[in-house]
Parts: sequence; structure tokens; C-alpha cells
Amino acid sequence: MTLYVALVCTFTTLPSYIIPARPPSPPTATFGTSSVTSHTLSIKTLRDLLRNPSFHILAVPFTLLVSCFNAISSELNSILYPYKFSEDDAGITGALLILVGLVAAAVSSPLLDHFTVPSSRVRLWLIKALVLLVAITYLAFIWAPQTRSVGAPYAIAAVMGAGSFVLVPLALELLVEVTWEDAGPEVCSAIVWAGGQVGGAISIIVMDALRGVWGGAGAGQEVGSGADEGQ
Repeated sequence: MTLYVALVCTFTTLPSYIIPARPPSPPTATFGTSSVTSHTLSIKTLRDLLRNPSFHILAVPFTLLVSCFNAISSELNSILYPYKFSEDDAGITGALLILVGLVAAAVSSPLLDHFTVPSSRVRLWLIKALVLLVAITYLAFIWAPQTRSVGAPYAIAAVMGAGSFVLVPLALELLVEVTWEDAGPEVCSAIVWAGGQVGGAISIIVMDALRGVWGGAGAGQEVGSGADEGQ
């Protein structure tokens, strides 16, 4: 499996030699109307970025959301299996999480460009609404496996994926808007993405450790099986 992933990653990097350094049109309204200085990662850039309160307000929730998404998408089988869900059920749940998100992002992108680019206030309110929606889906997923019906995990995963994938480009664009004077988009986006990946890895390790502590030797045992045997 590792060999397949390495081959796919290698082939996907080949077009980088023919892709131009800059897009034909500005990526955001700010870049289209302002002269943006290219920034490199340095101590001064990081110091200026960390002194920007807007960066922290956006970077912390973005990192947490990416961490939670990576953790739950990686641990779906471990979450669902104790409640008598099969590996196929967990796989379909993960597929819905990703595929519905991709479709939602593709459909919403032209609409968001039309309505949010002229008005930053519309984009800000939309981000707030999506953050609330995604937070509710994470909270609802706590009780979804207990229903022992595939409908609840499927529906919640679909909504979670759609909200997350639509939210990511909006949050990144707003992050660039409020930090472009202190650091370029490549710096701030790299920092928050790296934070999300590190946070996701830590969350996965903690979830595995908690599963071992709570489950003991029977960590893979189905929930309720001990009670059934006692009866």
C-alpha cells in the first residue's frame, strides 16, 4: 500500500514543472487591487504574524477543525465497529464524508465567488454559520453509533463533509485577507495546515490510547456484548 501511495504522489508532482508560478487572474479581490509583496519564512515574518490578533482568531479554530476532521476520518472504523457496524459501513461513511464534501465544494464555489467576493461581511457570516453547523455534526456523531443504524452515521458524515469542504476555502481566503501585510498566503496557509496535520496526528494517538485504556484487553469487543452474555 505504501508503494502505491508513493507512486501516486510521485506522478502527481510531475505537472509542477509546466504549471506557471502565478495564476492568470488574481486569486482574491485584495490581490487584484493591491500590490502584494512576496514574503519568505523568517523570524521577522513569524514575529509580525504572531503579533496579528486576527491571525490567532482564525488560525486556532481552523487548526482544531482540520485536526478533528483528520482524526475522525482516520478512526471511523474504530468508532463504529464496537457498535456492530461492519468495515464496509465504516468505508461508506468515510466515502460520504469525502465525496459529498467534494461535490458540495464544486457546486458552491461559483456561487461563493459571486456573492462573497464583493462583500466580506457575507463571507464572515457564512463562515460563522458553517463553523456552527460542523460543530453540531461532531457533537451529533457522539450518539450516532449508538443508534446501530447506518442512516445516522451516513447522514451526519455527509453534512459534516459538505460543511467542512465548503468552509476550508472561505477560511483560508479570509486568513489571507487579514494577514497579507504581515506574511504572504504561502506562509500563513502553510502554518495553519501544518498545525492541523500535527493536531490530527496527536488526536489519533490520543484516541487510540483512550480506546486501549477504556477497552482493556477487549478493546475490540462490541459494546453491549458483555451485558448480553451476562443475561
